[in-house]
Amino acid sequence: MKTVLLLIIAITITMTNLYSQNYKMVNVIQASEIIKENKNSEDFHIIDARRESEYLEGHIPNAIHIDPLISESLDKLSKLDTSGNYLIYCRTRNRIIVLFNIMYRIGFENIILMTDGWLAWKAAGYEVEIKVTGDPQTP
Repeated sequence: MKTVLLLIIAITITMTNLYSQNYKMVNVIQASEIIKENKNSEDFHIIDARRESEYLEGHIPNAIHIDPLISESLDKLSKLDTSGNYLIYCRTRNRIIVLFNIMYRIGFENIILMTDGWLAWKAAGYEVEIKVTGDPQTP
């Protein structure tokens, strides 16, 4: 019950922040187009907010892994440029809400949330990168 209440509060805060700032929510089709448009941009980054094991099984090409539910996430986020452009996604939607709120509070200015999530990306047949060995890409 406590978890559900915290999730409702996080969603409410997120929706308030999204409507009051210049942040975007997109589906997988829009996300794919944004990724294509920014393919050669050095200030565009994709963040996978799923568990590390899920990331290693497959992710959007060139995505970095930042799980917002582990303590190292703040260290990883602190290495990123807050004025850069970031597309964030997770399996469904829950973790991007948490990640968005962390990024928003730190001062990230340009965040795009892929609300359909990884399952929709994979089901749509978009490109998938699989990390066979080593650590997940980190900033």
